Amino acid sequence: MSYLWDVSNTISYNNRMGKYKFNFEYGFINKFLIPNSKILDVGGGSGRFAIPIHNLGYEITVLDNNKEALDILSNKNSQIQTVHCNFMEYKSDLKYDIILAIEVLIYINDWDLFFSKIDNLLNNNGRFIFSTINTHSWRFFLRKLYHRFNDHSYFKYHSLEDINSFLSKYTLKVETVEGFYWLPFKLNSNNLLIEFFIYIEKLLKLKKYISQSPWLMISIIKNT
Repeated sequence: MSYLWDVSNTISYNNRMGKYKFNFEYGFINKFLIPNSKILDVGGGSGRFAIPIHNLGYEITVLDNNKEALDILSNKNSQIQTVHCNFMEYKSDLKYDIILAIEVLIYINDWDLFFSKIDNLLNNNGRFIFSTINTHSWRFFLRKLYHRFNDHSYFKYHSLEDINSFLSKYTLKVETVEGFYWLPFKLNSNNLLIEFFIYIEKLLKLKKYISQSPWLMISIIKNT
């Protein structure tokens, strides 16, 4: 398997750390699933979230510019609709109740265009749910040091303040924010101590410490 971000790939999510990250992200999404919702999963790949959401009975469409990932998804579940294109070029008359973009925003160059499209595609009271790196966290500081010696210039980072500034142009506002990924392990780690650190993260309720949480899960609501 050459597609990296599949749940069965041990390099990414088929390990203890990957399962932790998936469970947190999916748990956050699940809080906002409302019966009869029409869902668009932007950058949804091979169905990491789409398959379990579809299995709950929701109508979900996966959009991705990676055809290999969509082929894997179709082989797993042919009932899930897929769209092979770049989201910035996506045109549709359909409106959605929920739009997902998990681990996608770091690849977006034109945030004005991106949030404009999100705004246009959402129904009123619809939600945009996404993850983003927290630029104020201790881990981001270490990431910047690492990037000084490695070319990751194609990643784009924005703070929560930046996001709020962008949203002020549209009918969108931040509804809920939770922090995660306090665990001191790489994504592909299968370290036995991961369960212990998950317990500590929950015990200390670190998801509420937004200012220093390495990653953020954010729900934005559209309200005209």
